[in-house]
Amino acid sequence: MIEGTAEITTQGLTKSAFGSGALKALGRDEFLNLLVAQMKHQDPLKPQDGSEFAAQLAQFSSLEQLINLNQQLGGVMRTQQQANGTMALNYLGKEVSAQGNTLGLNGGAADPITYELFGEARRVTVDILNDSGRLVRRLELANQGTGLQRIPFDGLDASGSPLPDGQYSFAVTAEDGQGSRLPVTPFVEGLVTGIAQRNGVSVLRVGNSEVALEGITAVRQPQGTTP
Repeated sequence: MIEGTAEITTQGLTKSAFGSGALKALGRDEFLNLLVAQMKHQDPLKPQDGSEFAAQLAQFSSLEQLINLNQQLGGVMRTQQQANGTMALNYLGKEVSAQGNTLGLNGGAADPITYELFGEARRVTVDILNDSGRLVRRLELANQGTGLQRIPFDGLDASGSPLPDGQYSFAVTAEDGQGSRLPVTPFVEGLVTGIAQRNGVSVLRVGNSEVALEGITAVRQPQGTTP
């Protein structure tokens, strides 16, 4: 063994690599260098067993395959992100619907609260939450029919004071005439005015909110425009 170097195990990796967590950063070149060093400095009177050497070569082959696979997956992800960005351009200037419960507030103007009821509702409660998840307003509604509902929001808190601009969310609960819960799906609707990338995901600016591209459920041409 070379003086001053870490001991090489029978798996062709240093004990320090195992102990320190450096194995995660070990690449194919480092692995091969360790393997060559082990062969070069082995005791000639006690040469390495052939089966151990074959096992080390198999480990190196597996490591190289994993590295190549990671590189290929990275390329696929980049290609997909570029494709999503190009696809998002097609939504600019269109009206869209997307599943989501975000509610944007800008200059005192708020997006409508949109949701779909799956049944006749005797009572509907809409909770509006700030970006910290704190309840800032509760709307109590009654007697809504099955289907899509659009409720205007005045941008005021529970005391009647204007809420600061920003991103909010809403939660809807509904009950039928017997007091049983009804299924509710929240939506975001509006005109797409911009595109952005958030952590590698394409998002659309819809009204005062942002929605993920994959959440789009419907696209419409704005009224008064031609395709």
